[in-house]
Amino acid sequence: MPMENNVNYTPSYGEQTHRSELCATCHTLFTPYVDNNGNIVGEAPEQTPYLEWKNSVYPQQDIHCQSCHMPDLDEAVVISNRPQSLSARSPFARHYFVGGNVYMLNILKKYGDELGVTATSAQFDSTIKRTMNMLQNETADLDYGLSWVDDTLAIDVSVLNKTGHKFPTAYPSRRAWINVQITDPGTGNILWESGAYSMDSLEIKGLDNGYEPHHDIITQENQIAIYQSIMRDIDGKVNYVLLRAAGFLKDNRLPPAGFSSEGPFYDSTHVEGLAQKDPDFNANNSGSDKVHYRISGLNPALTYNVKIRLYYQSLTPRYVNHLLSYDTPEVNRFRSYYEATPNAPVVVDSLLFNTQSTGLVSHPFLPESPLLIKTYPNPFNPEVTIHLSGNVPGNVHLTIYDLNGRVVHRFKTQNGQKQSYTFKWTARDAQGRAMPSGIYLVQARVNNTRVTRRIVLLK
Repeated sequence: MPMENNVNYTPSYGEQTHRSELCATCHTLFTPYVDNNGNIVGEAPEQTPYLEWKNSVYPQQDIHCQSCHMPDLDEAVVISNRPQSLSARSPFARHYFVGGNVYMLNILKKYGDELGVTATSAQFDSTIKRTMNMLQNETADLDYGLSWVDDTLAIDVSVLNKTGHKFPTAYPSRRAWINVQITDPGTGNILWESGAYSMDSLEIKGLDNGYEPHHDIITQENQIAIYQSIMRDIDGKVNYVLLRAAGFLKDNRLPPAGFSSEGPFYDSTHVEGLAQKDPDFNANNSGSDKVHYRISGLNPALTYNVKIRLYYQSLTPRYVNHLLSYDTPEVNRFRSYYEATPNAPVVVDSLLFNTQSTGLVSHPFLPESPLLIKTYPNPFNPEVTIHLSGNVPGNVHLTIYDLNGRVVHRFKTQNGQKQSYTFKWTARDAQGRAMPSGIYLVQARVNNTRVTRRIVLLK
């Protein structure tokens, strides 16, 4: 009884520490907004990831915020070195608390002494690495379809949200967007590009003056598929001030799988703008979107390289520029940090292929990864194709798990002599029984290397 004897405190297990409601107490935030005279006239949702989670498949799967942000260790842990006879306890969670804001972590690391931050550079590096891993492995997946119609190249780009809330989530300064680039493989010249990013201006090239609307079909380079929430004031104008946020002009952030207009709390988390009329946006409550790119003036007899990237940025330049228009000590201090720290976006997922090939070449942001998994379609019903590629010699083991860690299906071990393998799963377990809708994990293993991807079965 060391805690009772030393600090007069009796510890006891609290079930709430493993449930999303614990996180909701801080991360469900409605902010009052004011009119032109400074009078409070209502309130609007600033961040609602818990309410978005409630309107998803995850509560039924017993998947909570802690499942991703505080994952349990696989083994029991001795939580104190006194008394020496203390036995190991389980469950014990990793206190990671990581999200996706790499940029602010870099600022805090760089100016930690000035800001009074006590974490070391090594600790920041560890947290940044975990944050990047979450962004690039647990956040969203890209997929594509390709065809020709006369001289028009048709590329259908799908984005699947793998999180339990909208992506991007929470604070309205965040955005994600699709970059599609067509190049001549002979010269390397860029022939067509939507969603190009300028490191000089820190902005996406070709943005509309007010805000970029939601797009279902893109035919021009200055049309960009951007997932974001754009606040409005009481006059219906674009707004960047929380206390003037009377609602949203646009909210086409990707919802989680299972998100429905008939689900709970939709009035506070609803889709806003042109995405409401897009039949491919969250089709069948899939938590995904499909954008149709139509690039004309090309020659179908030639081969073109295609690169698709999904970018994420936690601070959009327009949001920051409005903040920097105020002259206060706090703003000026932040200005010095911001101007000295490049606000480059993070590549969440990427694809590289050519117009004469249906196979994926690589994920450029993970050149060191010895194993790559691609699943399509995702979400799926009733069959999913699993494509595995890598350069690690050894037998290939592929297993499907449910979210409780139970083995659903094991594929026959493949002798690791090839560079790529294709598997198909028809959503049945080892006994041939049909599996219910939900989230499943595909894990590939070669020697000691493991890679895991989430797939969504929607019936």
